[in-house]
Amino acid sequence: MAGESSIAAFNPNEDQHGIYPRWERWLRGFELFLLSKNITETQRKKAMLLHHGGMDLQDIFYAILDCDVVIGNEDPYEKTKKVLTDYFRPKLNTTYERHFFRNMAQKEDETVGQFVTRLRQQAKYCKFASMDTEICDQIIEKGRSMEVRKRILEKGDIELKEAMEIAQAFETASVQTKAIGNNVVARITTKRENARGKSDSSSSSGIKCYRCGYRGHAQSDEKCPDRNKECTKCCKKGHFAAMCRTYRDRADKHGDGSDKRDKKEVKTNSSANKEERKSVKQLDMATPLTETTTNMRSP
Repeated sequence: MAGESSIAAFNPNEDQHGIYPRWERWLRGFELFLLSKNITETQRKKAMLLHHGGMDLQDIFYAILDCDVVIGNEDPYEKTKKVLTDYFRPKLNTTYERHFFRNMAQKEDETVGQFVTRLRQQAKYCKFASMDTEICDQIIEKGRSMEVRKRILEKGDIELKEAMEIAQAFETASVQTKAIGNNVVARITTKRENARGKSDSSSSSGIKCYRCGYRGHAQSDEKCPDRNKECTKCCKKGHFAAMCRTYRDRADKHGDGSDKRDKKEVKTNSSANKEERKSVKQLDMATPLTETTTNMRSP
């Protein structure tokens, strides 16, 4: 049948500590399969259990003494199920099972609900007076979230149901906050990319044409409005008068000559001033002598 392939064979060789819970889980799934297919005939159910269980399970079953012996009206399927269940059921060591429970921690990718399910499965073998109390304590002790731990401790004495509600509400809020944060980051990134695109566009439009003086195209662009216009200053084609380089070059040349003349005049004036100051100084030195001579001659 097509649906039969969905039942994986039971592997009795892995996780020896958890073999009994795994057997119970596999058997539950198998019986649901029988129910969904409306299979009720007892010999057929037994055959299907051993067939779907796989070769390793068959080896275990047929190695058990008197496993296949049915007495009186005993149900063959129920007898097979009991033989295998007794084989996989361990001699219960409550101390060890509790130790194992105490060391169970929430996994990185595990929700609080999934963690509680694992804890409850293990707690069945621990003979706790209050299973829910122990599970609630384990959420506080071995849960991943410091915030959840803080909120539960703030409540003081709290039932498992309320502790799970607090933890699940926090998980939901964390997911929503992360989603909002991702949207904000995405919008900021988009804005930056758009701004960068506009900046690049502005940079490209910042090219200035030396023919017409307008920005947004180069002098070689055929769209330049002054490509074939005649300059009113130099009468050459290809540029506006405002961008005429010939006129500017001439002005620059005249400006250089004027500067040289100005420098020459300044130098000449400076020399003349020096000569003038020298003459004045000589005159000042001569004056007292004249006056002295005059005074000596006067009675």
